[in-house]
Amino acid sequence: MVRDLALGLKKRGHQVTLFCAAGSKVSVDTFDSLDFSLKDKKIPMFGSCESVFYSFQAAAKALKEVDGKFDIIHSHMDFFPLPFTPFLKTPMVTTIHGAWFSDGARGIFNAYKNEPFVSLSDATRKNLASLNYVATIYNGINVSRFNFSDQAGEYLLFLGRFVPDKGADLAIKIAKRAQVPLLLAGTTHDADNDYFQGKIMKGVDEKIIRFVGPIYGKRKNDLLKNALALIFPVRWQEPFGLVMVEAMACGIPVIAFNRGSVSEVIRDGVTGYVIQNKEQKTKNKKQKIQKRGVEGMVEGVREIEKLSNLEMKKLRKNCRQHIEKNFTIEKMVESYEKVYQKVLRLEPEKSIEKSAIVP
Repeated sequence: MVRDLALGLKKRGHQVTLFCAAGSKVSVDTFDSLDFSLKDKKIPMFGSCESVFYSFQAAAKALKEVDGKFDIIHSHMDFFPLPFTPFLKTPMVTTIHGAWFSDGARGIFNAYKNEPFVSLSDATRKNLASLNYVATIYNGINVSRFNFSDQAGEYLLFLGRFVPDKGADLAIKIAKRAQVPLLLAGTTHDADNDYFQGKIMKGVDEKIIRFVGPIYGKRKNDLLKNALALIFPVRWQEPFGLVMVEAMACGIPVIAFNRGSVSEVIRDGVTGYVIQNKEQKTKNKKQKIQKRGVEGMVEGVREIEKLSNLEMKKLRKNCRQHIEKNFTIEKMVESYEKVYQKVLRLEPEKSIEKSAIVP
């Protein structure tokens, strides 16, 4: 997302500098705020003392370099640069990429609540409701990279990390009850190996349930466009859910639990189905499917299965058009331009010449 934003701003005539780890390759000016990537050093991105230290170090180095030299600073580092804002001459806007933060992290955000913030979805604001939000801006994709198909596929697809929050084990239950083949695609992590081996691999039977592992590029495109539906049975409050957007860009309807951003991304009954969770006690009478939990997801699969060829083509066309209208890089970049103007209190016809992006 940060790379696409930087390139999109450059395309619209802005001078952009991206502050990033050494070795990052992108066609804008860059500055190494870290001499290495945390991934290369096998340092966890979150939760370790090392990651916190290097994040603050990167923020300090970047802000020292940019202050007073740019029109605006756009931070994607959550709370790490915020303690430096009282000393900055250049205004800074922060996009919050997470959904839920610890009490300690919320305390840091709230200490700087009057700074301008952007949320990835309206749902993400609930955990940090007191902040000064200037906009909600959805992540955008390059739709042309995703091949559209109006033909119904014969399998369900789960695509994501194999961690409990993403609910791959629930996808297995849904597929087995619906008796529709499921492909499990995504990445594994050492910290969640017990879950992966015990809940995922034990469910793989190579008949109904198949494991395909990480997928990228053309293979990812092909698996998406040839699927019947994407299953998105998340257990956590999803901040955005880019895979839903990628699936719909290929024409694939999404069946998902109503957590976090899901009801903002999916048009219920038009581009898929939004299903209430078992623990949600109140019913949403406006939702197309009233059953909840796994049974509701199974009914969503059956509703899509029974569509006529003409109805299927319409559904898949709806998915593509929904993404083209609401989730493109161009729309995202234009929305951030408006935020920059708002933060700088410039007139709409004036332009921003130089911006710094700190991911």
